[in-house]
Amino acid sequence: MKIYICLILILLSGATFGQARLGEQSISSQEVDRRLTGIGLTPSQEDIIKALIVDIRSMSIRANDQQSVKIVGGLPPDMAQKYPWMVALVVQDSNGNRSQFCGGTLISENKVLTAAHCNVYPPEFVSVYVGSDILFGVGGKFFQATQFVSHPKFTSADTGFDVAVITLKEPIKSHPLVALQKTALDVNGFYQAKILGWGLISETGKQSPQLLEAQVPIVKNTICKMPYPQLTDDMICAGYQQGGVDTCQGDSGGPALLLGKMGELTQVGITSFGRGCARAGVYGVYTYIPKYIQWIANQ
Repeated sequence: MKIYICLILILLSGATFGQARLGEQSISSQEVDRRLTGIGLTPSQEDIIKALIVDIRSMSIRANDQQSVKIVGGLPPDMAQKYPWMVALVVQDSNGNRSQFCGGTLISENKVLTAAHCNVYPPEFVSVYVGSDILFGVGGKFFQATQFVSHPKFTSADTGFDVAVITLKEPIKSHPLVALQKTALDVNGFYQAKILGWGLISETGKQSPQLLEAQVPIVKNTICKMPYPQLTDDMICAGYQQGGVDTCQGDSGGPALLLGKMGELTQVGITSFGRGCARAGVYGVYTYIPKYIQWIANQ
């Protein structure tokens, strides 16, 4: 066992367990596979190490709510009517304990859209939870993941390409799907966005078992570049200059939804990163979906 622990420390060196809030990065499951290659372990030994990594990361989520990516200043929605395609990404450790670690949206019967920085567990340990706004509540169901594909150019959330697609083992049949925003937004337009998640209710608060929603304005990139000079055109920002409402740890991978004139919703962003949560003068940053429509469709 001591040998396994030493190997895990080497494999995860330089990693943090947080969900990419600015400056944090987790070693992806693909990177773990790459680092395991060439060590000379048997397949069963590799499986033991992967399971131990999942256990360690799961304990980190449960021990410190800030390590899991929540809506600050949000209210509970009527999910069954408004957001039936909203899912929670869940990891299960070797003891059967389940923890929510990210969000996502159902884009086809067997595909879930989420953030690439959420891809930190082997897919055999990941399931999506759908059908209830209460985590692990009545009416919700789990669907096993078989594949978790990140954009090939992704390295960290704050450098872009923070988009991934999960393939499910079984299709979720006859279930509503989220509509994706395919065309670019007018740079001179004024837009409101809905944000959703099970993340922290404040920067130092606890995770909510209830899905929360909030509404925030989309901020022009010229303004958002002041706190985030590394911002690229495949990112958008949303929030208030005075702060108070934002996504937070635990919300990663969830949607930013464009609010149409007739109340219709299209997903324009994926919760990616931010400096703290709901702070004044900084905003939440989201992967800009119109830039990735073709890549998403090809998965």
